[in-house]
Amino acid sequence: MSDMQGRTTATHVFDIARREMPHVALAAACRAATDRAGHLTGHGYALHAPDASLIDPACPDAVVRIVETVVDPALSALGLVLSRVETLAASRLEPKAEIAIIALRAGLLARLLDLAFEHLRERESFGRKTLQHQLVKARFSDTGAFLGQLREEVGLSQDRGRIDGAERLHNGIDTQTAQAAKLMGGHGLRAGSIHGLEYASGLLRAIFAARSHSGI
Repeated sequence: MSDMQGRTTATHVFDIARREMPHVALAAACRAATDRAGHLTGHGYALHAPDASLIDPACPDAVVRIVETVVDPALSALGLVLSRVETLAASRLEPKAEIAIIALRAGLLARLLDLAFEHLRERESFGRKTLQHQLVKARFSDTGAFLGQLREEVGLSQDRGRIDGAERLHNGIDTQTAQAAKLMGGHGLRAGSIHGLEYASGLLRAIFAARSHSGI
């Protein structure tokens, strides 16, 4: 999880979100954004594991008080809850945190796509392997290309200490996530499956990119 200096980078966050459960990826994003162990809060909310310490990236040393916690079955299947927290600072997200959240959502999209591929790999439709159908192949190709470009952009943003066009990137993740989720059909509605990841990703945008997305 760490580079040569023992720090978690945004590209690590992407890779961890792709292969691990969301609560592990959330912890990596917090580490990348604040160098502290916990889960991030933003605009008065937190998506987090029930036992995680909560960190406000604008005031990382402060104690965050939970006002109310909602236990949602779709989130519970991922080991998560949604909490409203006491707001400590009304400021825009720091660049490191903004980059980490985009990397986190991109990694969740990659995880979603991998799950869809595994689900469809042995399935057949209309007498052919489902993965051989042109529309399915095109969806995997388009989303895969988007993820490759986004991962590269995250790396470059990390090097320069800022991310340009965050709203554009969030919009792209939203579009690609919705399209990729359709690959699973009704199977994606199973607890802990693709639509749960899609839901969690949408909540992350609502929490951390409130300027460009409707509230929770």
